[in-house]
Amino acid sequence: MTLGLIRAGEHGWDDAWAWGSIGGGLVLLAAFGRYEHRLGCRRGGQPLLDLRVFASRSYTWGVVLIGIAVFANIGVLFTMPQYFQAVRGTDAMGSGARLLPIIGGLVIGAGMGPAMATSTSAALSEVSEGRSGVEVAVLQAANKVGAPFGSAIVGSVALTGYRDRLRVPDLSAADLHTARSGVFGGAEVAGRVGSAPMAASVRGAFVHGMDLALLVSGGVAVLGLIVALVFMPGAGGGVIGHPGSSRGRSEAR
Repeated sequence: MTLGLIRAGEHGWDDAWAWGSIGGGLVLLAAFGRYEHRLGCRRGGQPLLDLRVFASRSYTWGVVLIGIAVFANIGVLFTMPQYFQAVRGTDAMGSGARLLPIIGGLVIGAGMGPAMATSTSAALSEVSEGRSGVEVAVLQAANKVGAPFGSAIVGSVALTGYRDRLRVPDLSAADLHTARSGVFGGAEVAGRVGSAPMAASVRGAFVHGMDLALLVSGGVAVLGLIVALVFMPGAGGGVIGHPGSSRGRSEAR
């Protein structure tokens, strides 16, 4: 599915192979879920992932919100280093220095920091002793999948926006392909052919694509806020934990 999203950014959203890859990934995911569900319902069955764990609202939406938080943050981490280097002309060290406030926010608990901590706490409060390994692994998987999945979508949006705004002079097929591959390829071709208007177009096109990508990331962040307000249990609870979970043990006492 991620491959399909990347291909859509490279070849356009009307590419049949892109949609085929996305659809194929969804079918495989659905088939895996169905198989695991049937195995879990079978007497003596030992599924890799017992889907009954998602009966807990706190656990389910905690996992979802972790993925959303990582997805939303990846827009900045994906686009800003390219912006600093290709548009503003900084080197790799200068680009990294300009991203330090984001890292600082995570360390002192601002921005994404409390979102991740709260989501993790909500999910782990429902982890049962008997299935703690699997349930924590699912939590980590959501964290790790959010970044590449977000990169694929945000990157596809940014590249599509870049290509829509890019204006180039008459170029060879090879140079045109390089220029359309991304901002660094476009800057390299513009410098080689000595076209200042093309260089300006490359920078402007990338900023346009970056704006679209950050809008997507911002929209995902707002979606996460709505999900948290609507689906996460309040402090008063209303969600019964697994018998072996930390919440279930506290309720038993």
